[in-house]
Amino acid sequence: MKTMVHRGLNQACVMLLALSLLGCASLPPSRICSSVPPGAFAAVPADWCSTDGKERMPAVDNVGVALAAKLSYLAYQPDDQIQALGEVTIGEVGPDPQGEFPRLFGTRYFIWHDLTAPGGPRHYLSIRGTANFENIFEDANYPKILDPVLKIYVHRGYYQIAAEILDRLHALQLPGAEPVWVTGHSLGGGVALLVYLHLYHEGATLGPLYTFGQPRTVAVDAWEPYRCLPIVRVVNYGDFVPLVPPTLKDKGCDQPLDPGCHGSFIQIGDELLLSGYGNCQYRTYHDPGAIGYDVVRILLEDAQHHELKQYLLVHLQDAYLANTRPLVDNPGLRCVYHPRP
Repeated sequence: MKTMVHRGLNQACVMLLALSLLGCASLPPSRICSSVPPGAFAAVPADWCSTDGKERMPAVDNVGVALAAKLSYLAYQPDDQIQALGEVTIGEVGPDPQGEFPRLFGTRYFIWHDLTAPGGPRHYLSIRGTANFENIFEDANYPKILDPVLKIYVHRGYYQIAAEILDRLHALQLPGAEPVWVTGHSLGGGVALLVYLHLYHEGATLGPLYTFGQPRTVAVDAWEPYRCLPIVRVVNYGDFVPLVPPTLKDKGCDQPLDPGCHGSFIQIGDELLLSGYGNCQYRTYHDPGAIGYDVVRILLEDAQHHELKQYLLVHLQDAYLANTRPLVDNPGLRCVYHPRP
């Protein structure tokens, strides 16, 4: 009897989570772009832009995705592993800038100054994801705030972190004339998106943005001005984090904690879905319905077998690092393309 009750409670909790994950599972407008918005980009995936008005799968740089996964992974590792890259700047933002209490406070980041890159020096900024109590509160600080530079509503907690990291970059006189690549995992992916958009507004020379398990960070008003930027979100099969905060219709702001206040949360950028062993799918849009229903199905199966803890492991950056290794082993790998329905 206790087993049946426990299983029933597990399934009930999963169904409540499912409803919050799926929300309003509607597709955004088409991302078809005749050209990337004005700006200096060090690299744009081939076929990112369409001259004939037809949507097609871009030739994303698999090696670049795998490198970004490694850098996102290193953001969680000890300093000596990061310093093995070469010339690096390691920093921490938040109330503990010296990193004396890493289990309690702070968001860590590092910049790898790759001085021997083909074509000239470049800089890679990697931002760590959730790793302490303060980060959990920042994840939960989802009520939107109007970004005065981007002129869109964004996740308040991630905006505050991004603003501090941008101040650190400017103190280092970055970005300069040399190109900058940005990446991050989980919370770090959401912050990376905002930093990237700000650097774009500043006229920086940018590489593509690759993030891993990134939560929803911007409101629906971000779609039109930024839909053509070279942004690719990498998502592990079964990872629920890219589906939160939930997508809810804007019913006004009588309740500021409503995720629908100031417009629904959305994802911008193309979506590379990985399931291990070199299996991958590619969409030029975020399909919360297809991915969400897969997540819910897996959650229900795991609830029946009491394996929810194992399920959560797919979000860890270790899992993303493992799933991107086949992209290095086979740089010419082409994923299964899912055109817009």
